[in-house]
Amino acid sequence: MTFDATIIDDDNRDVFCSPLSEETAHDCDIFIGLYEQETDTACGVLAAAAVPDGDDERVALSMREYFIADGYDCYEARKTMLRYLQEIAGLYGCTAVFVPEYIEEGDDEHRKDLLSDLGFYEEDKALSLYKIKVSDVKQIYDSGKKACLNLSGLSDKQWEQFVSEALVYSFDIEDRDYYDPETSIFLTDNEGNVQGGILAGIRDGNLYIEGIAPFGGDEETLIKELVASEYDAIKNKWRGKAIYMYMFSNRIYNRILKEVTDGKAERIGSLVNFTYEVPV
Repeated sequence: MTFDATIIDDDNRDVFCSPLSEETAHDCDIFIGLYEQETDTACGVLAAAAVPDGDDERVALSMREYFIADGYDCYEARKTMLRYLQEIAGLYGCTAVFVPEYIEEGDDEHRKDLLSDLGFYEEDKALSLYKIKVSDVKQIYDSGKKACLNLSGLSDKQWEQFVSEALVYSFDIEDRDYYDPETSIFLTDNEGNVQGGILAGIRDGNLYIEGIAPFGGDEETLIKELVASEYDAIKNKWRGKAIYMYMFSNRIYNRILKEVTDGKAERIGSLVNFTYEVPV
């Protein structure tokens, strides 16, 4: 099969139907359609957003989501869409293309090879994805030393404070409505200032811990309090189920994860960021 790609606009939008999320459809700036040349069959969509690249004067394109129909998903199909995204970035004067890629544990070489062939390089930091059975979690830390609010009880001002502080933790923060209001939790001091938080979202009926941001004091103590408060928030509704957690790998996080799950957390993949620098 041979493939080609095109920009999706008002004239061809109905041809490239896809299950892209509502958030992606709303937030993205560029939509690319993939089609198989011999049969002229629309078979894929890629969505990208314009994002700052270092400062307000430099703009990059960040791939947010893509879909390739069954029977068409192959090396050449992905390569065609990504190469077209690179071309569009050059035409619009962008400085870079960012591609976050989920890579299953033990099954990463073909995806890395594809991105490497197209001139992408792997960033230093990656988020590991763990599968955790709630029944394996132990409450070994105390919660309640700081006031705990869930997202539904957080004011707009507190949310804005959290977002501004949490950006240094290098995980993408979506619009507030993206997150689950009951299991996204935040610790505050006596004045109501946010000291840290955990963002959780529900996708396809599964709970994902999207990020942990402890910024209001001693990092390890805050992580322990956040983990204890999160367990209180999930232990009833999610009892008997598995949850998924994205986590940076470092000494403190790894030790706490091992302690609260008795070493039973299963790493099932990684979210790796790849960058392509557009030639000047």
